[in-house]
Amino acid sequence: MNCCCIANDCIPNSLNEKTGTDAFLEGLHSVLDGALEMLRCICEDADEDDEPVIMVAAIPGQPIKVVNVEEAYSILRCFGEDDVINGAPADTCVVMSYDEKDVRKVGGKRYVAGPILFYDVDDDGEEISLTAQEIYAIRLAVESRTVILTEKGRKFAAISID
Repeated sequence: MNCCCIANDCIPNSLNEKTGTDAFLEGLHSVLDGALEMLRCICEDADEDDEPVIMVAAIPGQPIKVVNVEEAYSILRCFGEDDVINGAPADTCVVMSYDEKDVRKVGGKRYVAGPILFYDVDDDGEEISLTAQEIYAIRLAVESRTVILTEKGRKFAAISID
């Protein structure tokens, strides 16, 4: 980090010529300036990726769950590798990720019978945290789109994605 200095380098040579209170105050001022500069460097170098990315996991028939990226991989095993990423239904403005194997087509509509991850992305396509308003909108969308389907005599919950 070339913008920060080591304490000895922060004390100007002019202090060698001063004595007493003036030297102390100027030295203290230099040390504090160095500390402030170091804090500015730390703040500038702070990586936004240090913040956890907040997502929503929706498993049909269960309440939504707020999760971070690390948890997302255990909920949707193909997340980031072989998942389908689409814009979420019209009542939300985020993307959703699910396993294509969990999609069922009934009457011309598509339903997901497995977990779905909802999250937001920035202009570079990187995952970013959902806001409280987005989480609420997702909850309402999942509740209104959850249906019970029957396949081969077996009933199960699914979420409409059309």
